[in-house]
Amino acid sequence: MNRQKEIHKRLIRVIPNLYSIKESGKSEVSGFMDFNLDILQRNGDVLRIAISHYYKHPSGDMIPDPDMELMVNRKTETAEALTYQDTYSYQEVYSEDGSCNQRLKQSLNEFVLMWLDNLYEQGHKIE
Repeated sequence: MNRQKEIHKRLIRVIPNLYSIKESGKSEVSGFMDFNLDILQRNGDVLRIAISHYYKHPSGDMIPDPDMELMVNRKTETAEALTYQDTYSYQEVYSEDGSCNQRLKQSLNEFVLMWLDNLYEQGHKIE
């Protein structure tokens, strides 16, 4: 199974009703950071979503740890990482001219696979 299909499968495992959620969702599991979902854009069978953990800095600011954007395709049952943000960095797979950083794409896709597994094992589920 290719990486993008596997990301979709694991995403649906933690967000089973992804395609029917209107704007956002949240999962709270005691002892773990909340898991957040925001629907950023809908275009037919394609969604652009943000998934995130945030923690509150002593200054009161909410800090991403991490916050990622994914492109999800219902028809092909695929998903891929587009961006990654945490306390220290912001990275984009696709540049403004449309070129793709393949190394970053592979790295972020591997990260999101691991993160989705961790979320599932922690008991997170957004419905």
